[in-house]
Amino acid sequence: MSLISILKGSLHLAGILHRPESAPARAPGLIVVHPGGGVKEQVANVYAERLSQEGYVSVAYDALYQGSSEGLPRFLEDPDSRVSDVSAVVDYLQGLDYVDPDAIVVVGICAGGGYSIAAATTDHRIKAVAAVSLVNIGDSTRLGWLNTLNQTDVFAVLDDAAQRLQGTATGGNETVVPFLETPGPNTPPDLVDAWDYYRTPRGYYNTSQNVMAGSSTPLLVRFDAWQFAGQYLTQPTLLIAGEDADSRWQTDIIHDKIKDANPNAQKILVPGGRHMDFYDREQYVVPALANITDFFATHLNL
Repeated sequence: MSLISILKGSLHLAGILHRPESAPARAPGLIVVHPGGGVKEQVANVYAERLSQEGYVSVAYDALYQGSSEGLPRFLEDPDSRVSDVSAVVDYLQGLDYVDPDAIVVVGICAGGGYSIAAATTDHRIKAVAAVSLVNIGDSTRLGWLNTLNQTDVFAVLDDAAQRLQGTATGGNETVVPFLETPGPNTPPDLVDAWDYYRTPRGYYNTSQNVMAGSSTPLLVRFDAWQFAGQYLTQPTLLIAGEDADSRWQTDIIHDKIKDANPNAQKILVPGGRHMDFYDREQYVVPALANITDFFATHLNL
């Protein structure tokens, strides 16, 4: 394992690189995209480290503006930037003489799954993609975690964002909003579990502060990870979700969008599984990794 710096424009992404102990002269490359509100040291690095043991040169990295990466304002969740981050890491891997530039794959978790699919849709240097407990962060902002918000609700979100942005413009202070609210009696089960992962020693890491810049909201509302996937996502695509996850509806939507035009789109629904189970519960993580390994090996002809 080594810490790396990945150039994106004039800024740098902070990453963790894993090289397999035994590999051919040019090994396949693998990128892991972290969830919204997460950082590379959490679930992303679990998947990167484990998959490197299967022969991949793997990278987990912090999104621009987040974690140990550069960029202002801090904690900005900019979906378009998140998508182009993936391509910047592809650039990095393709520049390594021990990586096969024609065998780059991407794994994304939660919002990272949506970003991974959006990236692969138009960056066909990515030869296959796997998304675990995936979320289209645009849909979850517009429709809510449970797909229950309506247009009036979204107007309220945008009005609140407008007031915060105006306050920043006139007062000069960037506001932040929480990624996860403190759980209450009506909090969906998977978001209670997410709080337990991110805000307790279970998965806590000090650069993951459970906030995003207030200027993120309009960027999230106008983003759609699936916008062109039905037309241009031709690469093999593996979707893994818990059958009982609150977020499962998002996996179902993208699978329905791509399944007719993409013969190598596969959906795996794990009985009894919930959203956060695939972050750190071995009975879910181990089979997910095995499915990803088998899927990539098949489609990269490894």
